[in-house]
Amino acid sequence: PESAVDAVFKRYDRKDTPGCSVAVIEGGKVLLKKSYGMADPSLGVPRTSATSHWIPYSEARVFVALAVAMLARDGKIGLDDPIRKHIPQVPAYASAVTVRHLLHHTSGLADYLVLDPVGDSMWTRVSKDEFFRVLSRWNKLGFAPGQGKMYSNTDYALLEMLVERSSGGSLHDYLHAKLLKPLGMADTRIGANQATIHPGHALFYFPEGNGYSRAFPSRTSPVGGISVTTNLDDLIRWDAALRDRATGIASLLQQLEAGAPPDAGADAEGRPSDAEGYSFGVFRRTYRGLPIVEYRGISGYHYLVQVPETQLSVATLCNVYPGMESF
Repeated sequence: PESAVDAVFKRYDRKDTPGCSVAVIEGGKVLLKKSYGMADPSLGVPRTSATSHWIPYSEARVFVALAVAMLARDGKIGLDDPIRKHIPQVPAYASAVTVRHLLHHTSGLADYLVLDPVGDSMWTRVSKDEFFRVLSRWNKLGFAPGQGKMYSNTDYALLEMLVERSSGGSLHDYLHAKLLKPLGMADTRIGANQATIHPGHALFYFPEGNGYSRAFPSRTSPVGGISVTTNLDDLIRWDAALRDRATGIASLLQQLEAGAPPDAGADAEGRPSDAEGYSFGVFRRTYRGLPIVEYRGISGYHYLVQVPETQLSVATLCNVYPGMESF
């Protein structure tokens, strides 16, 4: 019942807090669509299902993976191509790293955020030139490609560049033409500036004292536009597209997942543990005996959960940390 959903989001159902928007969908029918709290408390703007909202980097990587899968389907690239075939600036010590290794975090390439000597890459943009200089200076892999698994932002930064070079445009341009526009997801953008202040956009907030503070600095992708800006209405369309076999999206994802290494660990509920279970933000697990599919990042902040057997889905967008993983 709606009252049960209201109880979950009660702490954000106020005019002085950030909040959440939620949709419950079953069999393609929207059973509930509701927003709680504010898109921007300081501007006095309430959240709605049309409020644009940031989905962070690791959560959004399913879109990067799909772009790569579509390029492979169309014969533009091969998943087992060495990445240096398409991006020769990649250092020679990574000659054996393939596109598939990058997709599944099995490349052995170190995370450039760790390697950056400045140490503030999430607070400022890192140019592509500096990105390659940092990788060259490191001059080694953490393990032989395919022989281990390690979460690395480097992998998906390279995949974004691969899409750009193979398509001749930005990641957003490619996905907009090939995926988002055909699905009617007109309010979804890849790589939009997350710190832009306007009434229709929900900035992120962190609890601070008795109130909340805006989380500006880390809203800008360090190498390019991997993060996604969307809204609840478009997530409802996205859920329908994932379930519709005619779109081919679910099939592409399953083909990518088929090439993933087995998970190295899981918690008591079968949830893959952080880096071991993470590939591109799609987690298939069992919850209380029921198979579910979660679309989330390594932090656990899921924005879409599907129950395949019942055709039930729950989409949730929140602009407040912490606690999002509990929804």
